[in-house]
Amino acid sequence: PQNVEIEYGLASLGKRMLALGVDLGLMFCYIILLYYVLFKIGMGGFVKDNYAFMGLYSLLFLPVMLYHFVLESYFGGQTVGKKLLKIKVVRMDGGRATIYEYFIRWVLNLVDIWMLSGVIGLLSIILSKKSQRLGDMAAGTTVINLQAKITLQQTIYENLVDTYQPTFSPYELEALSDKDVNIIKKHFQNAQRKGDQRIIHRLAMKIKEVTGMEKTDLADEQLVAIVLKDHYHYHKDVSSTNFKK
Repeated sequence: PQNVEIEYGLASLGKRMLALGVDLGLMFCYIILLYYVLFKIGMGGFVKDNYAFMGLYSLLFLPVMLYHFVLESYFGGQTVGKKLLKIKVVRMDGGRATIYEYFIRWVLNLVDIWMLSGVIGLLSIILSKKSQRLGDMAAGTTVINLQAKITLQQTIYENLVDTYQPTFSPYELEALSDKDVNIIKKHFQNAQRKGDQRIIHRLAMKIKEVTGMEKTDLADEQLVAIVLKDHYHYHKDVSSTNFKK
């Protein structure tokens, strides 16, 4: 609602393991059900030939074998476990992976997940700078967390007292959108931390240029700080409601 550019972080190892646990649990439940149908109900009795029976069993086992590839391809990088944990497979540039890239990840599941009980995949995620298992490295993908962490301070929010009186009128600031103010606030805070007065001066000049503000005796840093507070003062009711939503 506040036009904040959101960057999704990499999915944590814990979330990835929980998602895999959910997926493996579903696969295990399917295998148990399959075993019950074939052996308890007696479907195996209809197939006298052992090879034919194994062929039938292999055919019915395909959903388990293709589980990750089919679901990730169909749901855009998510399985049931990934949906529940709100994580997703994406390309390294943040775009949606292709079927070929999902296929590469799926093929290397044999090494990452099934070989040595998943130790190889676990170590590669821990040691990789971008939390990639071998399948991700080969496919050029990674897994992101869809729950982006946004605090109120990352919006146009300013901590104002109830008796705050704005310096500028809303008409003087109407040319500044929420997105503009977010950008100003981000660079202003960075410049304050670094003590970079050059950046603060450029921000003040840009504000005057965009708003057409008349000359003021305020120092650059004071001008920028007041503009941020005044803008929030005029928009705080709408901004607070939108943020809560």
